[in-house]
Amino acid sequence: MELVKRYLTDLQDMLCDEVLYDWGQGTGFQTKREMQKYNCGIAKAMELIDTILDSEEFHSPMFNQLRNMK
Repeated sequence: MELVKRYLTDLQDMLCDEVLYDWGQGTGFQTKREMQKYNCGIAKAMELIDTILDSEEFHSPMFNQLRNMK
C-alpha cells in the first residue's frame, strides 16, 4: 500500500515539476487562456490524487489488510 501512496505522491511531484518547467521555459502556450487551462488541469489532477489518498476506500479494511500483510 505504501508503494501506491508513494506512487501517487511522486505523481503529484512530477505534475508540479512539469508546471515549473513549462513556466521557466515560457513557451508552449499560444494564449494566456491556454496556459490557464493547462494549470487548471494540473490542479484538478493533484486534487484527484489528494481525494484518492484521503478517501474511505483507500483506507478501507481490505486495503488495511493488504497493508498489514507485508
